[in-house]
Amino acid sequence: MEWVIVIVGTFLAMAMGSGVVKLFQGRKRAAGLVSPTGAKVQRQAQRVATRLFVEKDLSGGPRAGGINRNPADVVLTERELIVSTGAGAVLIIDAARPGTAKATGPKRLIVEGRHPLRDVNVRAELLVDEPEVWAAGVAAL
Repeated sequence: MEWVIVIVGTFLAMAMGSGVVKLFQGRKRAAGLVSPTGAKVQRQAQRVATRLFVEKDLSGGPRAGGINRNPADVVLTERELIVSTGAGAVLIIDAARPGTAKATGPKRLIVEGRHPLRDVNVRAELLVDEPEVWAAGVAAL
């Protein structure tokens, strides 16, 4: 009987731990979407399917040499494009940090730029509605 209590307790602890991690990742992703300039939002997409490629490992985030599949939130404002995952803001394109965006197919947008805090190139493949409009918005930055 004692081992049943241990097993049930272990599963409950694992479930609670998983919930805390998901809550932390959601808050970190949302915090990355706050525009540092306070610019007006033009387009926004939440929890879009994303593949991230980075040239160097980012601590607590994407790893180099592999495909990092993460849901991401994307915001296009008058002054910047922000891509944010559970690791926080992983890509910001603005006047100080130039980048590119290309619509390569239906619902497929490829964004390339630099990580906002580290000297790392980042490529994000996003599945968004109207990728041509997103690409045109990035080109106008």
